[in-house]
Amino acid sequence: MKLNNPYALVLSGTGILVVIILTGAWISNFHQYKISGNPSDWASFGGYMGGAVSSIISMLALFGVAIGISEQTKSNKLLSSQSLLEGIRSFEKDIDSSLKESHVKLVIGGQGVDIDIYQLLMTARLTHIVTDVLPEYKESQKRIETEGISLLDGRLAQEELLSKTASRIKMLGSLIADHETLAGNSHVATYYRSKYKAIFSKLNSLNYDSGSEF
Repeated sequence: MKLNNPYALVLSGTGILVVIILTGAWISNFHQYKISGNPSDWASFGGYMGGAVSSIISMLALFGVAIGISEQTKSNKLLSSQSLLEGIRSFEKDIDSSLKESHVKLVIGGQGVDIDIYQLLMTARLTHIVTDVLPEYKESQKRIETEGISLLDGRLAQEELLSKTASRIKMLGSLIADHETLAGNSHVATYYRSKYKAIFSKLNSLNYDSGSEF
């Protein structure tokens, strides 16, 4: 427990104050006597101070241990939330890069345009053509295994990508919920809810299971 911790300062100050009060009470009662050279008198003083102070110091020490455990728990939670946040950022990078690397060809205004799937899912003005260029979920993994269809097929490749993206976003939501519990706030959840709101809603509208909105 660091000395600059306010709890440590309070406990230290309380302990010093108790010693001063007890010493002052002894002096106020026996100030008329000279300082004794008799060991038995000093033993009596020691017994008085030890008996009076020990129980109070023990109680303060118990409070100190409890505070130390509480601070350690907070520190462990902070480290865990930071570690979890790194995992969340890794998922974020994985989702973004996979969607940005996959392109589809659109015809806008009579011209062919290459656009990545990330932009397609995120851009509101393209909402009306999403269902025309992106496949609905059709258990693509099962089809690949049973029918031996190649992922070189464009629509099937997109279907596989969106299915994996939905699974990653579902896992992302679970990690964010865990982080919210550890961190004790919803700042991270608010950011990712805002970032992936469009992607989340469009994947679900295409029948890809992205889980509950985080």
